[in-house]
Order: sequence, then C-alpha cells, then structure tokens
Amino acid sequence: GGFGPMLGQSHHFNAYSPERITYAMERYTKEAAAYHVLDRRLADRDYVAGDYSIADMAIFPWSRQHER
Repeated sequence: GGFGPMLGQSHHFNAYSPERITYAMERYTKEAAAYHVLDRRLADRDYVAGDYSIADMAIFPWSRQHER
C-alpha cells in the first residue's frame, strides 16, 4: 500500500524539487527500499499477485522510474 506514495516522495525530493532538502531526500531514498521488496517478489514470477492484476497496473507507473 505504501509503494506509490513513498516512491512518489522519493522521486519528488530527489529529482523535481526546486529546493534540495537533505532530510527529505535521505528519508525517502531509504523508503525507496520498496524496490528491493518488489525485485524479490518478481524474482521467480512474472506478476506481483498471481496473474496480471490491478496490483501490477498500480505499481507500474511508480516502478518505471526506478533509475532515480
């Protein structure tokens, strides 16, 4: 449930914010560890929850920016 909001904050403070706020950047970078959880989940399957589902659709827009 927190995947999108936490990664959204990470992307905002690390890539888009006009002000460099160290605390926010560090906090949400740590929260972006959700990518590791997703990576482990997908290590032996193609989709997050069974067959292609709403969960995969919801996660995709946030995960496509993983390089940041």
